[in-house]
Amino acid sequence: FGKHSRAAYRVHATRKLAGARAVIHVAGHTSNTSQVTPYTPVAEEKPGKTATIQFASGNYTVMESVGELELIVLRTGCETGTIKVGYKTIDGTAQGGKDFESMEGTLVFAKGVDKQSIKIPIINDADIETDEHFKVALVSIQCDVGDVKADLGELYQAEIRIIDDDD
Repeated sequence: FGKHSRAAYRVHATRKLAGARAVIHVAGHTSNTSQVTPYTPVAEEKPGKTATIQFASGNYTVMESVGELELIVLRTGCETGTIKVGYKTIDGTAQGGKDFESMEGTLVFAKGVDKQSIKIPIINDADIETDEHFKVALVSIQCDVGDVKADLGELYQAEIRIIDDDD
């Protein structure tokens, strides 16, 4: 088989089939090193300078007779400075004013505070209906410290399912 091992020929054949460049150097052929891009390290963010705000859970289920639902909103990462987060309810099959009280407001995470809650009254009616749902969304974020970045996390919305418990 010449000067290369069987494994080298297999790697070469596989790379050739996949469209990659050859790894076995052909006699008299020189590789073009001008196409190689030098490695430049990317500047990493300083740890602890980013705060993320999001719900503790993306889904909540409550009985219609629960009275009030408490949603937990968490702050992770940097706890420096005050962060204000706007929120609002969004109708789904459950409607504000009929199945829950529509709400809109602002949570304030003071320096060092990592947990807040939103309390939403659930309206208990005597109507027999299917399970319904609505959402609560974190809609805006503002940070008062210039070198701290504040972002909404992946769980910036929570879906609430209301289970009808009328017979």
